[in-house]
Amino acid sequence: MKNILILFLTFVLSTSFIADYGEPHYVYWESPTGLTWDDFKGTPNQGSSHHAYSMLGLAYEVKSNTASQVTFLVSAYLDKSNSWVKTGQKTDRLLKHEQKHFDICELHRRMFVKALTDVEYFTYSNVNSKIKSLFHDINNKVDKMQVDYDRETQHSRIEDQQKIWDQKITDLLNQFEAHNAIEVTVALRK
Repeated sequence: MKNILILFLTFVLSTSFIADYGEPHYVYWESPTGLTWDDFKGTPNQGSSHHAYSMLGLAYEVKSNTASQVTFLVSAYLDKSNSWVKTGQKTDRLLKHEQKHFDICELHRRMFVKALTDVEYFTYSNVNSKIKSLFHDINNKVDKMQVDYDRETQHSRIEDQQKIWDQKITDLLNQFEAHNAIEVTVALRK
C-alpha cells in the first residue's frame, strides 16, 4: 500500500551545488511537515508495486576556505523531478510516511554536521580524506535506517510500528537539534 524510498546519497565538491542550491527542482529539508504532494513531479513508474517514490540525498559543498578553516554547506534534499506518486494514491498517511523518510535523511545530515564539529581540527593533508570517510559512514547509517524503517513498518502498513518509528524519528531529530546548521566551519592546521 506504500512506496519505497531510494536514497541517492552523494557528495558534491564543485561550485555547481552552490549555484543549484534552492533551484525549483529541489526541496531542502526545513521542517518535519515540509513535504507536499506538489513536490512529487516525476513520472510514476507504473510497473512498480509501490505507490510513490522519493529521490532523496545528502550533499556537502565547500563554500569557502582559508589557511585556518574550511566552511561547508551541508544539505538534505528531495529531487522533485525524480520523485513521484501514482494517480489516486495521494493520501495523508502515505505523505506522512514519505516525510519520515525525509526526516531520516535530515537526521543523518545533522549527524554529519555533529561528526564534522566533533573533530578538533583537520590538517591540510587529511581534510578531504577524513571528510569523505565521515560522509561514507553517514551514508551507510542512513541506508540501514531507511531499510529498517520500511521493513519494520511494511511501508506504513503496520500502523503500530509506524507510530513507534514516528516517535523515534522525532526524538532523534530533537536529540540532534543543536547540530541543525546548514553552514559548518571546521578548523585547519598545517
